[in-house]
Amino acid sequence: MTSSCANQGGQGLDKFCDRDEKSIWHTKWSEKATPFTLIADLHSINELDKLEYLPREDAANGTILKGQMSYSIDRKNWSKAEPYCLPCWR
Repeated sequence: MTSSCANQGGQGLDKFCDRDEKSIWHTKWSEKATPFTLIADLHSINELDKLEYLPREDAANGTILKGQMSYSIDRKNWSKAEPYCLPCWR
């Protein structure tokens, strides 16, 4: 996994998908982080049934409310997926 923004020390991208609900990925506190790009390379062609996002429980800041997801087979040509939005949190 790669990101276009710097990570906060101890809260790097290894925490993004570690299946531990208590750990978090966090951008560097002292730098503007949005907009940003995350790339998850699955190293093969996959059909995903769903993608779940679990926001942090201990603070409202840092919760991703909206965004755009795209997919690619070759990391050169990208197609947009459905927009991501959490309207119930607005």
